[in-house]
Amino acid sequence: MKSFPRMMICATLTSSLVVSMAGCENRPIRVTPSPAETSIEAVSPSHITNWRATFAGATLCLGSDGPCIGLMVPINPSVALSKISSWLQNSKPYAGDVPQSTDNLIFNGNIGPSELNIMTAQKTHIELQPAWYVVCASPGYQVKYVYDVLRVEENGKNTYLTCSPLFDWLKNDKWRTEFKAQ
Repeated sequence: MKSFPRMMICATLTSSLVVSMAGCENRPIRVTPSPAETSIEAVSPSHITNWRATFAGATLCLGSDGPCIGLMVPINPSVALSKISSWLQNSKPYAGDVPQSTDNLIFNGNIGPSELNIMTAQKTHIELQPAWYVVCASPGYQVKYVYDVLRVEENGKNTYLTCSPLFDWLKNDKWRTEFKAQ
């Protein structure tokens, strides 16, 4: 099994998610994790024009949503990669706004959507996740989405694509029938 950066596997789950809203009182603590912490560009990965070819020989896993990110692997990797590359082949660059998360929030668990991690045969790490951000709300916080938009991180650089089927598949956990716990 290949290793995937920033993937956390929890050995045990607690019965509740501890959320600290210290940030709503303007204390200097960042949201963790936040997809908006790295640079934003409103273009697609320009060198990826054929997703099927890019994913040939790739491995993938998925960090599920929930308080602790669980590592999930596809039951049939070739079927999963084929479906995902087909959706991405029809994606378009997103040129709209991707709001930044509210500063100064801290969460003691995952609050974001599922994240797909792909390691290509050329050892390029690609992360795909619905574009999301966090805002303070009374009381607490709200996770918001840029609908139908995916954050694509490749080697630490974020780009954004419009891809309705993959956004829906990840955000609404439709992948669960095709993946199993590692």
